[in-house]
Amino acid sequence: EIKMTFWPGGLRASGPKRAPKTRQVVIVGGSCMQGMALSDEETFGWKLQEALPEVEVVNAGVGAYGTYQSLLTLERLSATWKQPPELVIYGFPTFHGLRNVAHHAWLANLLNGGEQGTHVKTPYCLMREGKLTRFPPEGYSDWPLRGSLASVACLEKAWMRFYSRERRDMQFDVTQGLLLEMSELCKRHGSKLLVMEIGTNPKLTPRYETFFKAEGIPYVDVSAHLTDPEYRVPGEGHPNGRNNLHWVEGTLPVAKGLLARGK
Repeated sequence: EIKMTFWPGGLRASGPKRAPKTRQVVIVGGSCMQGMALSDEETFGWKLQEALPEVEVVNAGVGAYGTYQSLLTLERLSATWKQPPELVIYGFPTFHGLRNVAHHAWLANLLNGGEQGTHVKTPYCLMREGKLTRFPPEGYSDWPLRGSLASVACLEKAWMRFYSRERRDMQFDVTQGLLLEMSELCKRHGSKLLVMEIGTNPKLTPRYETFFKAEGIPYVDVSAHLTDPEYRVPGEGHPNGRNNLHWVEGTLPVAKGLLARGK
């Protein structure tokens, strides 16, 4: 059994009860940041709150979110900020790139993972004429009879591959653009952005780290143990409490340094 507590606004609990403070750290990201398949006290947000009692840790991570949804979350939250957070931590696995462009494989996961009769759609971004362009929510095509005729399912899959054929190659440029927008949003509000790499692709990671250095975006790589069974929830696959503690230990020195500069 696991206990998942949520506070108003969909925030994952980061302590026994919410204790607002003038200094805040906001967490955004997908299921790993939300703490999917973990009880409250095992999550990154809860453990970070224990390590930083002088600030309020606000966990706005949501399962199945990517960089774009994380940016949208910050845009929504920033509209209500009276005192902006001193630090925003974005938990970034490089596979968020495919989510950001609504690649067909990700759309298929959303369709197959939903309840019977549901058709999950997601907003996404593409590069158009060299500019990051936002698009409204889109889902897998979900043709009639796909669940009854294998031929229909095969044709549907072929169509989706063709339809989204340019998106995989576009994921880095799109994600780079979204990270820049996230960084600029934080700067406008006097907040600092820290990108926490929690899952890396050997082909993409060097490109992202070169980008972070060039743009002056603080980052930390805590992606070790990503595939180690001892660091994953048995039978489920998400990072376990031990892995979340590893993230906190690896991120804390950088986070404390950024918070100290914000005083």
